[in-house]
Amino acid sequence: MQISLALDVAECLCKSNPSVPIELLNPIINACEQGYELHMARPLYNLMSLYKLKLKPETFRSMISLCVKMKDFEGAYTILTDAEESGETSTVSLYNVIMAGYFREKNHNGAQMVMSQMQIAGVKPDSETFSYLISNCDCEEKISKYLDELRRDGLQMTKHAYMALINAYSRLGNFDMAKQVALDKEIPPKCLSEVTSALVGALASNGKVSDGLELFDEIKQSGGYLEPKAAIALIEHTQTEDQLDRLYQLLEEVNEPGMWFDGCGRVLQYCVQHNHLDAAVDLLKQLKETNEMSTYMIVDQVFCQIWEMEPVNLDVGMELLRAVKELGLNVSRTSLDFLLSACVKAKDSQRAQQIWEEYESSGLPHNVLTSLRMYQALVSSAQRSTSKKSAEWSAAKKFYKTIPKEDPHVCCILDSCKITYNRKRGKRKAATKPSPGKQEV
Repeated sequence: MQISLALDVAECLCKSNPSVPIELLNPIINACEQGYELHMARPLYNLMSLYKLKLKPETFRSMISLCVKMKDFEGAYTILTDAEESGETSTVSLYNVIMAGYFREKNHNGAQMVMSQMQIAGVKPDSETFSYLISNCDCEEKISKYLDELRRDGLQMTKHAYMALINAYSRLGNFDMAKQVALDKEIPPKCLSEVTSALVGALASNGKVSDGLELFDEIKQSGGYLEPKAAIALIEHTQTEDQLDRLYQLLEEVNEPGMWFDGCGRVLQYCVQHNHLDAAVDLLKQLKETNEMSTYMIVDQVFCQIWEMEPVNLDVGMELLRAVKELGLNVSRTSLDFLLSACVKAKDSQRAQQIWEEYESSGLPHNVLTSLRMYQALVSSAQRSTSKKSAEWSAAKKFYKTIPKEDPHVCCILDSCKITYNRKRGKRKAATKPSPGKQEV
């Protein structure tokens, strides 16, 4: 709504002053990108065209980028055509934006179509073009082909080209070649740290975590530093036990706030996975102090992880629930839903009852979905008993009567629970038949 109002104001200014500079619209372009209001790209560009504003190269690029992000490739090509007709800018960078967009969508045919259109338009690819092509090669023959073309065209190897080679070779499993690229003596010293960090990240992302950690140690011993993106890749893929100190060390390499928050959340998930409860609570506290609102998303992810774990670790789940409350964070419905679902997997009706009460104390009304989960927890717990008169089964039958049954889907789930229970109970009865002369209760 605010961007729409800003656009109305800009249009009024354009009407009253035909020589309005294009810089006037830069804040609106930035707001579209940062606020993800990509749908405003077309009305914004229509305004530029209507009042014949003189666009600069960066404006063309930004507008094409907005179109590509919203997958409006037709709109991107329209702007590209206008840029070519203006004759005011080199269009290779604009083609690159469209090509990168196709590759992000895994549309390799679209990316190759961009190359064909560049040839028709007489636009020569630059190092950025070849970086995108190399990064997305599906075989080493194509890597060699594009590398030869880059050199034949007299283009310089940029840091992005080196990084593209490293990522391509690593993705194809040729780690020796990836390491050789990082050792190239022609890499400018100012780019060496980024290129080496790219190798660390590529090794970690492609199953060579130990090699990545070893290279990280070499970087630190030589007085260098690891780029935040590579540190995050190592944190993400370091999942073996007894690596907590190593993860803390990697987290110290991340000095960009947003990426640090992401890395800290990943270390927290590692702590939950490997039962480092004290460390998990400490990290949770740090996250809250850094960005309380975003911490809620991390908390939900952690409780989802507890539900996904095999076996389910409800002890950690309940302790983290207590810690979340002690830190003054509100417990979300999503977190409680995951915990209640974990109780179903663990067949733990006692913990399920505690979480059921937690909804009430957190001011979250029970709904049909939570009622179904609670019933499933009671039934799954009752399955462990051979007696149909057990306390667990009595509680399940009593709870069954409280569930609204107007929705046919709800009835279907309830019937499925009954069938599953009876089938499993039948197997247990067959395995524990009463001796002759005795009646089963």
